[in-house]
Amino acid sequence: MHRPAALVGISLALHAAESPKIPQAWDDAARAEWTTPLASLNLRATHISAKAYYSWPIENLRTYPVYYPGREPDGYWAMLQHVGPKPLIDVSKLKSDPAWVEAGREVFEGADDLAVRTLDPALIAAARNRASFERIPEPRDGVLELRWIPTKHRLALSSAGCSSCHALYVYSLEPFSQDPI
Repeated sequence: MHRPAALVGISLALHAAESPKIPQAWDDAARAEWTTPLASLNLRATHISAKAYYSWPIENLRTYPVYYPGREPDGYWAMLQHVGPKPLIDVSKLKSDPAWVEAGREVFEGADDLAVRTLDPALIAAARNRASFERIPEPRDGVLELRWIPTKHRLALSSAGCSSCHALYVYSLEPFSQDPI
């Protein structure tokens, strides 16, 4: 089980910032009655304790979008090779509600899925090869749901964390046309 990426950033900041007051994301008392008993066992599902949750190491690495091959901005790949690891959020700057909101947005958009992060050169090469995406439509903005992560070892590849599943799709409020698209 891995820690949800959005909570990683929040728990990191909980220990460093004094204001504003941010509620605990993992609370033993609040979870005690959270689930209903399992029907056949008459027992509740259990979770790890808040103490164990908050003792896990924290990942706070900035990530960068992976572009559909051929859509990277000029100099982007070279920049990724040299930028080195940087923090995803800077907890020393989280002194106001707007700063927290911005940090939440950065975590939502920039966190990666640690369970699939890889340093495998073959997978990294495939992410830059157009043939790897021949069955995947090119996104309008050219950005894939993958992330580059400069680590202390070298550049890693991962999938987007929160934003890959929890995307906001905006639909028109106009009635649907009867015409086929």
